[in-house]
Amino acid sequence: MSDDPPGAEKDNYFSEILKVLAFGATVATIPLFASMENLQPPWPTAVAYVSAALIVVGALIAREFGAGASSAALRRLLLLASTLTVVGLFAYLYLYATLVLTLEGGDRLILGYACNNEAQQMYERCPHLTAVELSEDEYDPERFYTLESLTAAKLSLVAAWITFMAGLVAVVGWAIAGVKAKKAAAAAPTNPAEPVKEG
Repeated sequence: MSDDPPGAEKDNYFSEILKVLAFGATVATIPLFASMENLQPPWPTAVAYVSAALIVVGALIAREFGAGASSAALRRLLLLASTLTVVGLFAYLYLYATLVLTLEGGDRLILGYACNNEAQQMYERCPHLTAVELSEDEYDPERFYTLESLTAAKLSLVAAWITFMAGLVAVVGWAIAGVKAKKAAAAAPTNPAEPVKEG
């Protein structure tokens, strides 16, 4: 039977939640994350909130798996997270360069993978259309590409972005956990050798 007073377990739970949220907020204020606003996918429009949620969830996972882990385990987790970050980053940059068109005013459009029948007959460049072709029909990608390909393009961009962000948050979280573990080990008192008893 627990000796904790009534409600202590709930208080401890909420205390842990607050620690996780504080950690997520700390990670979010790192300039590396703050400078990514212009690199985020154009869709969905609330992608900034999605990214913020990812940071909090990633912080929770990193803290859960990193707490109490050995140095060897943390190194393996860091290697896994680093691989995830690199793969997600290159996938996202490739998709961004291929599927996102930035107009002169700064607006960004997501292009599809396949043009509709009408656009295929009109433009030999399909599906790699430029702002010149899109300007002929009010810069509306839905008038040039199939809805299926536009949906696939949007989801692939978001998937690559999530992979990159999840890996990056995990790297930061587990790196912090590793530093804390080393500090805790250095601060831990060492047991002095017991004197040998003379028989």
